[in-house]
Amino acid sequence: MSPKPDGEGLVGMPVWLAVDESSKSSFGPTSATASAGGVTVTAKAKVSRVVWKLGDGATRTCTAGQMKPYKKSYGMRESACGYRYRSLPDNATNGRGTYKVTATAYWDVDWQVEGSDESGELDQTRTAQAEATFRESQAVN
Repeated sequence: MSPKPDGEGLVGMPVWLAVDESSKSSFGPTSATASAGGVTVTAKAKVSRVVWKLGDGATRTCTAGQMKPYKKSYGMRESACGYRYRSLPDNATNGRGTYKVTATAYWDVDWQVEGSDESGELDQTRTAQAEATFRESQAVN
């Protein structure tokens, strides 16, 4: 996320939601082979989508190619996979509050038994949580 979970954002400013798509362990594609009892199975997996629960009741679903990490050169541009918090959370005090954010990656897994026609598909999920702190900026005329 940008702002990072250990940083602070401003209500109304763009939030970038991202997964490192270059990491095979966090996004795929990846593969593994295992053998037991003379049977060898190869599985290939990749993330099809990530569902973000943003802590304020909103949900955002993003697919491959949408989740680019924020770069300073982007300035105030919005992400293809982004969000804007419109208010502080109910737990806010002194113009500052924290949202609990959950990201669930949905993995598509295809498997094949070597030397046979046996194959199939599995769906797997992996979930991570973080806290995102926001402040409210106020101007005086």
